[in-house]
Amino acid sequence: MKAVILAAGIGNRLMEIGKMVPKCLIEIGGRSLLERQLGLLNEYGIASEDIYLIIGGMGKIWNEKNIEKVKKIHKNVVVNEKNIEFNSTYSLWLAIKNIYD
Repeated sequence: MKAVILAAGIGNRLMEIGKMVPKCLIEIGGRSLLERQLGLLNEYGIASEDIYLIIGGMGKIWNEKNIEKVKKIHKNVVVNEKNIEFNSTYSLWLAIKNIYD
């Protein structure tokens, strides 16, 4: 079984409250939302190598620092370089393309 996490949003609502971090990197109780999602998927039998994470490549929150933070948490990362231009459907297409390549 494969899993896809779509996390390429540009975080407009978070920027309104002064946060310059992707939602997946928000920490609650010392763990990011991404770490929590990955942990739950692992608990339910989905191996890390079968989880595809799609993040953004454009926008203020998707700077090099945040992209590297995500890549340290999970190795199977696909960067959507068109996340501002296209919606989550394109991110899903990138995930499917990587699953079957």
